[in-house]
Amino acid sequence: MKCSSSATVTEYRRSWTGKGRRSEGGGQPGDPAKAAAAILAALRAADTPLRLPLGVDAVDAVRGHLGQVGAELDTWEATARATAFDA
Repeated sequence: MKCSSSATVTEYRRSWTGKGRRSEGGGQPGDPAKAAAAILAALRAADTPLRLPLGVDAVDAVRGHLGQVGAELDTWEATARATAFDA
């Protein structure tokens, strides 16, 4: 079933995401124009990133997650490496 673009926009506006975007009212912490420019720069880059966290909060969240993953890997590295076939 094909959906018209106007129906898609209407459904989006009714969705939780659409309502949330309208409630921001320009009060979001990041600059949408700068975000768009960053996305375009990433797409044009010779080495386009698989992930591009935008904003201080996103970068902090990813760095925090990487720290947790690194600590867990440090704890379990020997066990993980010990699963290889014996030479």
